[in-house]
Amino acid sequence: ELFNSSHMDNWSEKVWCDDGVTSQQRIAKNMAKLRTTVEEELIDCVARGKPKDKMVEVLKQRFNVSFSEADRLARTEITYLQNQSTLDTYVEEGVKQYQYLAEIDNRTSDICRELNGNVYNVADTEVGVNYPPMHCNCRSTTIPYHFSRANRMTSEEERRKARERIKELGRQQLRELNV
Repeated sequence: ELFNSSHMDNWSEKVWCDDGVTSQQRIAKNMAKLRTTVEEELIDCVARGKPKDKMVEVLKQRFNVSFSEADRLARTEITYLQNQSTLDTYVEEGVKQYQYLAEIDNRTSDICRELNGNVYNVADTEVGVNYPPMHCNCRSTTIPYHFSRANRMTSEEERRKARERIKELGRQQLRELNV
């Protein structure tokens, strides 16, 4: 057998480079460096208004990755932070429910399309289940949801008035054409 799982265990736990560290240690060090860099860049983007594209450039150069890989990471992490901030505001303001809003176009994922318009309890929020981001490059967000019969009646009344106004404008145009 050319390769089995014990080879992987042995590889990850042995020192095989002259830097004196195991593969596991090297990976952990790189992950820590990535985490620190992403945190620093997110602070610059969110708190200081640095453009996302600047974060992408730093990630590209520092970790020797493609633009799309760096952009995906930056976009997803920024989306996560923005949505967590929104959720914190819901909790602080006593919002009980939120409505899921997906950006609907030809790039919308099946899961976001399915969740679009659904209403959830803030207490039941789960990122990746019923709260964005649902996946890498997720563009979805949420809005507070306040349903009351009075609001619904107002909306229905406004729609009725708008329909009547359109009908009246149509009648007026017809009268003008007959003159």
